[in-house]
Amino acid sequence: MLEVLVASSDSEHCQILATILGHCGLRPVLCSSLKEAQTLLGRESIRLVFCEQQLTDGSFRDMLQATSNVRPGFPLVVFSRRDDSKLHSEAIQLGASDCIGPPFHHRQIEGIVHKALLSVRAGTGDRLG
Repeated sequence: MLEVLVASSDSEHCQILATILGHCGLRPVLCSSLKEAQTLLGRESIRLVFCEQQLTDGSFRDMLQATSNVRPGFPLVVFSRRDDSKLHSEAIQLGASDCIGPPFHHRQIEGIVHKALLSVRAGTGDRLG
């Protein structure tokens, strides 16, 4: 089963995303810090990361760097506690797959996951499922 890393210091957002991802047929792996996420990124079954804008020990910028060290083009979705167009522009410009704010909806997350995993498949030829 494909795993999706959800990095957030906000347990409510973590649980909402975990529930939605589970309904998408994915296995969410939850963490609350950049350091913990870096350790988990070594798992081959992790194919996508949802990262909160700001973690306790870093930010989505640091996570983008960490994922690019694992594999260039690793899909990362940034989320924040509020909808922020400036953050969205910055995240996309820096290489994030997408940027979202609450409330999180099943169809929205499902579409983002599908798009991100398809882009990985197209870019590397990996089989994802």
